[in-house]
Amino acid sequence: MVDGPRRSLRPQYGSRCLAARLKGGCFRSTLEVVTREGDEHGRSRRYAGAALAAAALLVTVPAAAHAGGDEGIDLGTAGGLNYRVNISDDFGGDALSSFVACLGGARPIAGGIDLQGSATASRMGGSYPVKEFGPLIWRTTGHNLIGGTMDMSFFGICREKQPTMTRFPSVTRPFNPNKQRTVRAPCPQGFRVTGGGIQSSNPLVSANRPYDGKDEDKKPDDGWKVTALNLQPIPEELTAHASCRKAGSWDLKYLREEGTVGGGSSTVSTDICPAGVVAGGGASISGAAGTVRLHETYPADVGDIDETPEDGWTTSLRNGGMGPANGVFYAICKV
Repeated sequence: MVDGPRRSLRPQYGSRCLAARLKGGCFRSTLEVVTREGDEHGRSRRYAGAALAAAALLVTVPAAAHAGGDEGIDLGTAGGLNYRVNISDDFGGDALSSFVACLGGARPIAGGIDLQGSATASRMGGSYPVKEFGPLIWRTTGHNLIGGTMDMSFFGICREKQPTMTRFPSVTRPFNPNKQRTVRAPCPQGFRVTGGGIQSSNPLVSANRPYDGKDEDKKPDDGWKVTALNLQPIPEELTAHASCRKAGSWDLKYLREEGTVGGGSSTVSTDICPAGVVAGGGASISGAAGTVRLHETYPADVGDIDETPEDGWTTSLRNGGMGPANGVFYAICKV
C-alpha cells in the first residue's frame, strides 16, 4: 500500500472528455500531473475538459428512472482485461440505470460511471455486478440533479472465465430510511480483492472502496466496503459486492491517496498505475451523512495514444458541507 502526501486537491470544474475519440470528439484540457511519494511511484492526474459522445440503448421502465444497456463499445483489451463502455447522449430524465455485458463467458470485476458536468449537477447511485446473470453484466445508475440533458458513460471491466481463480462474495444488510449504513464484503481466505461495488435502490454513496482487514499487512486487499445514506422513504437493503482473485494468481498493487475536499466544493483525482493495468478502484469521503458523496468513479484513459481506459482509476468527490472533508482515493493495479 502507498500513502501519498496529504494535501488539498484542485477543485473540479466544468465537464470532461474521456471517450469522445470514439466519434472523433474532444480531448482533455487542463491536465495537472503530480508525482506521489512512495515505493510505487504512482502519479495522480486531475483534469477537466468537455463532453462525451456516442450512444446507448435506452428502454423505459415503470418508474422515474430509465434502464438500458448491452455489451457496449469495446475500448480494447490490455493485461488480459477487456474494457467496455455504454455511452448515453443527452439523457433528459431524473435517473438512468444502464449496464455493460461481458462476452464469451467473461466476468465483470469492476465498473463505474463518468458523468458530464459539475458534481453539483449529477451523482452516481449503485454500481455492481448483477449476480442473477452469472454475473455477466455490471450495472450502474446515474442521477441528473438539475434537469436539462447530460451525457453519461457506463463502464465495465471484464476478465476471462476462470471459476477456480475468482470469487464474487456479497453481504446484504437492512437499510433504514434516512439512515446511513456501512457494509463490508470480505474475500474468502486465500483471495485478494480486485474490485467491488454497491447495490441499493437509491443510495447516496460516501464510500465504495477496498479495505484492509485484521491481518498482518496494511494492504487494502481483504474485501470491499460501502457506506451510503438511504434516500428512500421506506426500508431497503444495502449490499456490498467484492470481486476477489486467488492470491498469487495475479500480481496486484494497491495505490492509496488522501486529500482534503473543501466545504462546498468538489475534487476529482486519478491514480495512475505505475505498471500494468487498472483492475478496479474507488474512494471514500468523511463528513456528516447527506452532505458528502461520491460523484462518479470509473477506469481512466490518460495520456497515451489508445482509447483503452487501462491507465488508472478516476473518482470525483463532492462535499456539500461547510467545513473541509477528508477524501481517500484507491486504484488496484494488475502488474
